Amino acid sequence: MEDFLNRADRRRYSLATHELERRWKAVRQRMAARGIDFLVVQSQQRFAGGYFRWFTDIPGANFPISAVFPLDDDMTIIAHGPQTPEPPGNPAKWALRGVKERLNTPALPNVWWEDAWDAEQAATVILRKKPRTVGLVGLGNMSGAMYSNLLKGLQGVTLVN
Repeated sequence: MEDFLNRADRRRYSLATHELERRWKAVRQRMAARGIDFLVVQSQQRFAGGYFRWFTDIPGANFPISAVFPLDDDMTIIAHGPQTPEPPGNPAKWALRGVKERLNTPALPNVWWEDAWDAEQAATVILRKKPRTVGLVGLGNMSGAMYSNLLKGLQGVTLVN
């Protein structure tokens, strides 16, 4: 029990991988039908991270954490932590099912000059594939800074809710 309590990831239960895969497949079918190339999902804190957790089975934390979910590839996670070459922080690599890339920013939500960092990382990932349409999931859970900086970073790309 002591090992369990000392884990950084304190979930008691994890979703089965096949359930996550079922969700991803269903979402991708709807994305394709609507012409959406990517989704961006953000959780800002541990008590209201439902959409992010639904996609990743990773609960929200005390810092913003975002997922870039492409139509045809695994996700990219953008989280608070040291930049490379330092090892990533939480969530641990073993918890990142369906994640191709983990990017960290040392951004803190209360430091105004760091507002754009997470959105810049997301825009860089998205623009690698020249998308036409990006869906923003759960705008009520997304920070204003994330939204406004995605608008700046994804000019020429249609953003939909």
